[in-house]
Amino acid sequence: MLHTIRGIRAFDTSAAFTADPRSLRRFVLSVLFLNLFPFLHFSIILLYLLHYLALNIFSILVVFALSISIFGFDKIFHTTLIRFNGMLYTSSEYQSVIKHSESAARKFSSHYLQYLIPGLLYILVPLGLLLLQFDLASGIVTIVGTVAGSFVAWHRWRSKSDPRPNEQIDSSA
Repeated sequence: MLHTIRGIRAFDTSAAFTADPRSLRRFVLSVLFLNLFPFLHFSIILLYLLHYLALNIFSILVVFALSISIFGFDKIFHTTLIRFNGMLYTSSEYQSVIKHSESAARKFSSHYLQYLIPGLLYILVPLGLLLLQFDLASGIVTIVGTVAGSFVAWHRWRSKSDPRPNEQIDSSA
């Protein structure tokens, strides 16, 4: 529901089944990243892992952290939209999204790593917290590796003098 309100045309079903495949690609990606992947993520966690947790304050915080990992899938979806906007939007759709939504215009003017790094953190750090309950070493390695890898990626990106520009819209479309 949030993506229909924001104006980025994620679930634009009327455009998805037209002759241009870009809208269909965007629709399929939105179903995958915003419906299927979070469902599979939570299903696996609920079916196989959560029933082994002891009931204490830390396990309640782990469940809370896992529940907000949906924001990670949302951020990774935005990463995909930003990085591959030329393959996912026609010129007119892209201009319409940018013109009618200030938040979408800000997102599309951002570098895609601004959404990828937090997206991965939202997903992997809660999984690391869950792993702490089962195996201390695996949990610590997952959390420290995710945070350190994110910091390294962020630092390398920020230290570049000219970050890689986003893929531009094909003007011949």
